[in-house]
Amino acid sequence: MDFNDLLNLMIQQKASDLFITADVEPSMKINGQIVPVVKTKLSGDVVGQLIQSIMTDKQKKTAVGTQFVDFE
Repeated sequence: MDFNDLLNLMIQQKASDLFITADVEPSMKINGQIVPVVKTKLSGDVVGQLIQSIMTDKQKKTAVGTQFVDFE
């Protein structure tokens, strides 16, 4: 699974938000409810790879200091 797969699933499900957290199943907000989209928990390494693949250099610098990135 890559980030584009998750985004395509969001489109199909008409989801408004995507939540990716280490050791938790990826979830989406669909019709106001947060639901897991796959049964597999993502390791910290996998989450890091997914997120870094779409981050700008500025976002990467911010993430190092705060361990938080908001993609608006």
